[in-house]
Amino acid sequence: MKLYKYYLLRRPPAPGALPTKGLFRIKDFNGCKLCKRIMNEAWGLALYTRPLEPEEIRQYELAYGGKVEEAR
Repeated sequence: MKLYKYYLLRRPPAPGALPTKGLFRIKDFNGCKLCKRIMNEAWGLALYTRPLEPEEIRQYELAYGGKVEEAR
């Protein structure tokens, strides 16, 4: 299954902090940490079963982290 990774740039994962449609899994970093993949600090990441729309990315202040192949 292809998943799409997005990093949370401005707030930790919580209800209302990210879109729920297509949400597969969330990872909370337990604080803001530097993510070398995006060369920016992030509070966590979210995996989605669909690519998010540019407006969703902007509205929730996310950063695209690429496609991921999830083992079944």
